[in-house]
Amino acid sequence: MKKQKFVTNRDPIIRLIIILAAIVSFLMVFVPPVAINVASHSVYYAQQANQGKNHELELQMLIDHLSWMTVPEDSRFKFDFDGRNAITYESLEEGKETIVFSNAGEGYDYFNDLNTYYCFDEDFQIEYAKEQDFNKLLPKDIDQEAVKEELYEDMLPVIEAQGKPIINLQWVFNLYYWDRVH
Repeated sequence: MKKQKFVTNRDPIIRLIIILAAIVSFLMVFVPPVAINVASHSVYYAQQANQGKNHELELQMLIDHLSWMTVPEDSRFKFDFDGRNAITYESLEEGKETIVFSNAGEGYDYFNDLNTYYCFDEDFQIEYAKEQDFNKLLPKDIDQEAVKEELYEDMLPVIEAQGKPIINLQWVFNLYYWDRVH
């Protein structure tokens, strides 16, 4: 006599559980390294994405992913993660103040060495500025491109300290930051 194979209603459920377990396992193995790669090399990917047109995306990635960045050899640069990401640079020149670049909620802050404070929005456009004597400057009175270039020059040693990725995931960066890249 032949043994009959019993088909139960649980077979599709077991298959579904196995498929879901395989998908979750795949995601747990591959997504974290991709996310770490994109975060830790975001400055490099930003440089490649904008191809030197402007440095806004590089600066945004630098401060947004500061915990993943390499500290430059220049010991005057300090990274601060207490409350918000900030980079400080202690100038050794007489009459120069400490430079600070940080993220602030939805935007960014920059204190230059002339003790002028600039407040950028999330699109990296200057909303306003205050001079040392607390005079408020309006965006129309500020050469925004010159300020952004000054900030880039101040942060250049930190930007140059960031390396190239071993596995280039530029396409993932471009996909994730599509609205900022294009």
